[in-house]
Amino acid sequence: MRTYATEFPDFPADALPAIPPAMVDESWHNDACPSFYDAAGRALLWVDYPDPMRRDNGPDMPRFAVLLQLRDDDGAIVLEQPDGTAYEGDEWAEALTAYERIRRVTMGQRLAEILRETLSPRALAACAAGRADPPDFIDDNFCTMEAYEATFGGDFDCGEDEQAARANVATVLAARLIRGHEMTMADMLATVAHDFPKGLAATITRDGALDANVAQCLEG
Repeated sequence: MRTYATEFPDFPADALPAIPPAMVDESWHNDACPSFYDAAGRALLWVDYPDPMRRDNGPDMPRFAVLLQLRDDDGAIVLEQPDGTAYEGDEWAEALTAYERIRRVTMGQRLAEILRETLSPRALAACAAGRADPPDFIDDNFCTMEAYEATFGGDFDCGEDEQAARANVATVLAARLIRGHEMTMADMLATVAHDFPKGLAATITRDGALDANVAQCLEG
């Protein structure tokens, strides 16, 4: 089995941070450093040597990099946006924060895809124009649950604070995507970087209220 230890035998094991359990070690000796990938969360993590002088691309390279990367069922990269890097730096806590944000973006993208497939063309057009919300036509809780479990795994519990926060920001992002907002990866990461008040997502898609409420939360 290929691991960072087989591919980079000189990488100090005690210097490797605790890798999130959803990430699979896919290190390869032709790369510059160990790497780990969360297929459900669409997140790729690079962990370089703790000693800057050991880094293949020079001592000025950051130790950690986290980016969004979508692959097909065969593992081939099908999406790696130019601005898909969520973090490059030397702080592990910041890398973990970036990883969480990528997974929130992924959930929001999935939720938008599910809603587009579930809503009728007429209902989707009304939501896209801001004249209605998905709950006006369907029970979108099932869509949220499907998007959550596909991204984070486990059973979705809207009563659990962290899960509810993830669902809220994913709903905000999905609403923006459905309404046709042109969003860069940086825009999406900024949107999910904030925990929106519970219940906000139910009222933000009508008549321009989305941008006003999002702006208010971002400013706060």
